Amino acid sequence: MMQLVQTCSLQLTQRQRLEENLYQELKIVQKPRLRLELYRDRQNFLTRLYAQALKKNRVFKYQKHGMEFEYALISRQAVPAEIWQNAGLAFSHCLINKWDKIILGRKVALARGSWLLFVIEDYFPEKKLPAKVIEYLAVHEYGEMATLGDHNLASKLEFAIAAQEKKLSWYMYWIEKYYPSKFAEIFSYQIHLVVPETDQWEEVSQLFTTSAAVNHVLDLINNFNWPVDLLHYLNKHRIVNQKVLALVINSLDQAKLQARQAGLPFAQIIMLVETEIRVGLEVVVINKWLKYINPDMIQEIWQQKRAELDLVFAKTRELRRGYFKNSNDFADELLSATSKGELPKDGYFSFSFADVYQKLKKLEVKQ
Repeated sequence: MMQLVQTCSLQLTQRQRLEENLYQELKIVQKPRLRLELYRDRQNFLTRLYAQALKKNRVFKYQKHGMEFEYALISRQAVPAEIWQNAGLAFSHCLINKWDKIILGRKVALARGSWLLFVIEDYFPEKKLPAKVIEYLAVHEYGEMATLGDHNLASKLEFAIAAQEKKLSWYMYWIEKYYPSKFAEIFSYQIHLVVPETDQWEEVSQLFTTSAAVNHVLDLINNFNWPVDLLHYLNKHRIVNQKVLALVINSLDQAKLQARQAGLPFAQIIMLVETEIRVGLEVVVINKWLKYINPDMIQEIWQQKRAELDLVFAKTRELRRGYFKNSNDFADELLSATSKGELPKDGYFSFSFADVYQKLKKLEVKQ
């Protein structure tokens, strides 16, 4: 009996350490919300897309585990690249009443709205999504509705259903092999793992026309315990993302040192700056980390460091002016090496880490 207690205690300690590493050390990353007019444009487009799926008999009903909802299977070609690149394998959209949002607030508007759920069946052109993967992705989007857009809790529901069907190990293996960035997504958007115990959640859940079904989903989420092996997977991705963050910080800090060399021609300065960034980031490709990282997690620090680099280069630009007796010679050297006298904003110099990520993916393919 004592040995059993000790074993359980060790397992609990292991779980607590993993969860602490995963969820207390990470910052919440929030994507900017769409402006109302852009939201309406997207809403009109997705409403038409759902209607087209209905006509093609590509809307399916899910009726399992006390949940009942519909979702549309669509082609990747049917949606703009910015949607499937940002959303991934599946996404949802709430048809909200603008007055609910303006007068009563976003959460109430989401609770009262009608949700459209989509799964991109040919996200991988060379490989069809297995039927079970499609179901779990649809469950995730239904979870987004029930939790008012909480990505992490929706992921927890998705894994809870896979566990109930004795498919969790298989599903984890599939994700690890074909879509490993999903593990980064799980812990990059929200820190909490359970539905917050507040009166607000209770009040909002009652606003749903199907409040009983929503409360059932919240129970499924709260009753699911992350398996330790899944926490190990998540921890692996957390560690990789932290290493990439460290590389980004170090590479751009070294690039700033190179950018301070006012005694060198501008073309040489830019070459040295780009080399520092490129060599640092290519470590990601060499170590095969690219598939594990979440660009959204890195964007904020990338943009900050990239702006700092711009400021350093601007000061160097003014210092270098003093090396020329003729202002025309200075202008000629500057403009021949830069675009409008500034560091280029493409490739490794982009302000968007998503652009850099795409560049690294192309480099990975070449290797």
